[in-house]
Amino acid sequence: MIMNIDTFVQVVEQWARESLPAIGRVWPLRGGWEEWAQAEIAGYINSIDPSYSVEREVYLFGDDRKADLLINQGASQWAPDWIVVELKCQCPHSPYAFAAGFNKDKTKITELVEPYSSAQKLCLGICVDGRTLEGMGSMGYTIIWIEKEVGLVVYVAR
Repeated sequence: MIMNIDTFVQVVEQWARESLPAIGRVWPLRGGWEEWAQAEIAGYINSIDPSYSVEREVYLFGDDRKADLLINQGASQWAPDWIVVELKCQCPHSPYAFAAGFNKDKTKITELVEPYSSAQKLCLGICVDGRTLEGMGSMGYTIIWIEKEVGLVVYVAR
């Protein structure tokens, strides 16, 4: 089954709401929690409907860089149906690095090689600090509040 970007973001929002206790346990850990979130989100999507296609850590740039998630490739051979996702999870040990990392992913996602350059492109951040969320909102990004200190930062590349 094909998932569109809006549905994907809604699914991640639903996952985040249901996973707040787990997020609270893992985000403070040194070494980051992005890989955990990737696996959790992929598993959550598969639990909703196993006919959705989600892959993690996929080489799509023609070099050694990987995209965090690739949605729909297993469900469609038409690249414009695919969604390439760069995920950024805020770490408590470097809260100021979140915006820089998110902006770096925003650039990275434009550097896909064919046929992936025809895919839809999404940068999605999971932020655990209200001030950082407000700052990202003031930079023009869409913010979806999960609770007072946790939210999603959304950027769809056009």
